[in-house]
Amino acid sequence: MTAERGVLGCCLLTPDLSVSDVLGKLGHSEPHDAFYDPHHRDIFWAMFELHRDGVGIDILTLNSKLKKIKPDQPWASLMTSLEDEVGSSVNLEYYLQPVIECWHLRKLIEVSRQHVELAKKPDDHGGVGAVLDKAETDILELNSARAPDQTVDLNVMVDQVYEQIENYERGEGRLTGLDTGFEYLNKQTSGFQNRQMILIAGRPGMGKTSFATNMVARMLFDHRIPVAFFSMEMSAIELVERMIFAEGYSNYQHFRTGYAYKADLMPDPDTGEPGLLDICEEFRKLPLYLDDTTSQSILDIRAKCRRLKAQFGIKLVVLDYVQLIRGASRQYNNRESEIAEISRGIKALAKELELPVLGLAQLNRASAQKGHYAPSMEDLRESGQLEQDADLVAILADAQPRNNAERDMWESDQAWDGKKRRNLVIVKQRNGPCGKSDYIFHKGAMRFEPYKEAKTTTEQ
Repeated sequence: MTAERGVLGCCLLTPDLSVSDVLGKLGHSEPHDAFYDPHHRDIFWAMFELHRDGVGIDILTLNSKLKKIKPDQPWASLMTSLEDEVGSSVNLEYYLQPVIECWHLRKLIEVSRQHVELAKKPDDHGGVGAVLDKAETDILELNSARAPDQTVDLNVMVDQVYEQIENYERGEGRLTGLDTGFEYLNKQTSGFQNRQMILIAGRPGMGKTSFATNMVARMLFDHRIPVAFFSMEMSAIELVERMIFAEGYSNYQHFRTGYAYKADLMPDPDTGEPGLLDICEEFRKLPLYLDDTTSQSILDIRAKCRRLKAQFGIKLVVLDYVQLIRGASRQYNNRESEIAEISRGIKALAKELELPVLGLAQLNRASAQKGHYAPSMEDLRESGQLEQDADLVAILADAQPRNNAERDMWESDQAWDGKKRRNLVIVKQRNGPCGKSDYIFHKGAMRFEPYKEAKTTTEQ
């Protein structure tokens, strides 16, 4: 009963989204039968009727509908108590699962009772074979209702592939996914693809968050692509500051220590590049949806993403970082089991919403103790499930000097103070090549740019 009250409470809090989510699981044929309590069944029946007729769902409209069939019941007070019991609708999936399971079990009990009666007098119903055949048919139908056929239409898939092949034949070279803002990544991946789980991993201090915000900034500023960014590690204000200063190529460290230059605030008179104040004004208009709630479960994140997809049409989800997400349950044998469930939840999110999910991940400490560090997937912290589920795994690591001259140049040239060379190594790509690319990480501006050989060698 508690789970049923939770589902109805969520539907009362956010009816437009929650009722649609529930109907997506229960179907549109007598969905109120999933509720065991008669009052709960009647309330959801009224919700279903109003939803089908396009009428707004709230306590007043529901009370009016229910009073017509059972005028003697205190519907308003009952629904008010249901709404008060649920503080947020993010746990809808958690409440809904046991309701669905108990519904199927009740149907199984009812069907089994019928089979018992038939089995008592098989000759009256066509014999033992006919009784067994009916039992098998009924159980298969019940199981099919629990897990409906979701096979795809092959004609639709072939039409999509045919259109892509035609574009290639006409020479319309283009990205098929989201533009990352980095030429190497675009070349290797053709952009971030829908339904893919993408991991960028690294040890602390490698610049994982900066690399991710650099990509998000290009999608926002250049293409106005709606992005949902979940930060379990850093506050929302810090992320906004980083993105604004990176876009202005200004030293964020100077700002934090109180030594920001006034010249950074206004547009550059020589180049016309916008200043920080102009970037702030433009940033207000960007379709970025930040959530810095700490200790979120994967179910919380999936529920929020569904709402953001329905309301704002988000095209990318960023998770910073994966190992800080909680599993749906608190009963795990070990941390690896929890991370495995989180990984499967991220992959399911990407497929369900048909968008790329970019997760940042930590590497284990053993990776930092290697000599000449060559990143590999085995360095991913706490679970091998991450490397199995991910469609793309890239690792940010320190780049080693290629020769003594380059080492001397890096150590002596003052122009390189505060800059680090990083390797981005694609160690897994399900549908494309692996490889490595070099970047310069400007730690002050929290910005990456492609490494240019001429800058760090004495050769001309």
